[in-house]
Amino acid sequence: MFILEDGQRIGAAVLHVFKHTVRIYSIAVRSDEGGKGYGKELLEFCENHARGLGVFTISLEADATDMRLVSWYQKQHYEIKETLPDYYAQGINAFRMHKSLDNLVRKTGRLQNIVITEREYGFLNGIPSIEVISPNDYLTQKRFQTSGQYRIFNLTNSYAYQSKGYYMSLLATARDHRVIPNVATMSDIGNLVITSSISDDIMNLVAERFRFESGQNISYTIVFGHEISGQLTPLSKALYQLFEAPCLRFEFVRAGRWLIESSALVTINEMQALTELDLNAMAQKYFGQRKFNRIRIKNYEYDLAILIDPCEVNPPSNPIALEKFKKAADKAGFFVEVITKNDAHRINEFDALFIRETTSVNSHTYLMARHAHAEGLVVIDDPWSILKCSNKFYLQERMQIAKIPMPKSQVLHTGIDWVGVATAKLNFPMVIKQPDSAFSLGVHKAKTIEDLISITTHLFETSEFVIAQEFMPTDYDWRIGILDNQPLFACKYLMAKGHWQIYNWNSAEQTEGDSIAVKLIDVPEAILKTALKATSFIGDGFYGVDLKESNGKVYLIEINDNPNIDAGVEDVVLGDELYERIMLNMKERIIKARNIDKYIDI
Repeated sequence: MFILEDGQRIGAAVLHVFKHTVRIYSIAVRSDEGGKGYGKELLEFCENHARGLGVFTISLEADATDMRLVSWYQKQHYEIKETLPDYYAQGINAFRMHKSLDNLVRKTGRLQNIVITEREYGFLNGIPSIEVISPNDYLTQKRFQTSGQYRIFNLTNSYAYQSKGYYMSLLATARDHRVIPNVATMSDIGNLVITSSISDDIMNLVAERFRFESGQNISYTIVFGHEISGQLTPLSKALYQLFEAPCLRFEFVRAGRWLIESSALVTINEMQALTELDLNAMAQKYFGQRKFNRIRIKNYEYDLAILIDPCEVNPPSNPIALEKFKKAADKAGFFVEVITKNDAHRINEFDALFIRETTSVNSHTYLMARHAHAEGLVVIDDPWSILKCSNKFYLQERMQIAKIPMPKSQVLHTGIDWVGVATAKLNFPMVIKQPDSAFSLGVHKAKTIEDLISITTHLFETSEFVIAQEFMPTDYDWRIGILDNQPLFACKYLMAKGHWQIYNWNSAEQTEGDSIAVKLIDVPEAILKTALKATSFIGDGFYGVDLKESNGKVYLIEINDNPNIDAGVEDVVLGDELYERIMLNMKERIIKARNIDKYIDI
């Protein structure tokens, strides 16, 4: 590797890469360019390259007679490990020097603070407790794929749905990294139902903070947990703990008493009112924290709400199945009420929410699940499962970490040669997927490079990331229903007639393939094991796992929250027992959550 200036080489380094270490074999700067910082720049580049390989120790040899050089390395935190006699020549010794690249984790056991930005911020300079990287660094460096010892601070330019910032937080969650803000915060912050439901306890702090204000409206900004003035107040701390994010803005309106009119995440770019010095002072305190608090959610008191969309063309349960769910719930001791999105304000009247309409992070289903969870209800599908299962980008990364085989896939994103990336590893035809696609919508087959360009360009209009995947034709997909980490049912979903997917949305009749219910005892062991292992990395909710068998191997296609339960399809083997098991599981979850002792009559 070289440093070039005006086309001239002014510095160079040679690295030897081993499994657990990287050795700097040689590093040099042209003598007439000394004292300009090129040596330090080159050394830092070598260290970052080692980090990107997932290596945490870097070593080099230095002339033991050149104490000026040895001292310089020591200032860069290299330590002398041993003396190497006659290393350079007879009587000329060397020091072998090492540097640990993850001192914060190894020495303190604390998570390493990683800040992701798309631009250079001067106020982050000189903060010893952080490392600043780009989104591409986080996406590609091996160390982030192999270790969970990171706390990620997302300071990208946008937190909008399917923006680069959104995907960085989603990726961090998939990698088991603690991320601020997380995608739940991104989705929740703008929803007044959720904001109101969890902010009642701090309204007295709002009243106290603004008791001398005479106006009717107040815009209140929080930066790194501080007010814009730099003060850390009880109100700024409380609001930050509701929604962990670097920058927040709340609009309050007076209506007899102060109310939250709106709330939003804002980016550092929008903090023009603050100087670099102000931001640095706040950031120093913020990143120096040992703890980052989480919201505590309270429980309430045995009614069950079943959420449906009466107008949905292909709901996850048909009308007969819904009646069977109601009957099973009644048998389990629930009072059942079927609700719609118009009943969102009534969520806290119930003990549990069972969602039986198609879920999406970007719809009321997620918001209602999140609101219900915040109110202490047992929820299937829980909001975390909706977040994780509804995005194929998350699933691909999560399953790669779990070492669960999937068809060969490649992440494509704007700003790179995505045509080259896709065609370098995948052959035609290939499958192109919108990350949050469902029921085969947003999933396309590209037969040629022209198809690839056309389809992907169209998908990039709504998402900065797209998944390209190996085309793996089979006559059917396995669907394994998993509840609470136990297999519940099994089906074979056949491809739609004359089509490569289960659903054929291009047909005038929007046809779907037939299904065959299978007893669990007759399901191949490898299918069940893969399904159970995959969902163990998502949660303990209710999932439908889709898998393919090809050339004697099992491949995971996707994990669905909110899996279909239709009368005459998934219930063919178990009958009414299928519905009863699901309802009893919800009841058990309520009892467990409330720590109610169960008494058995003998």
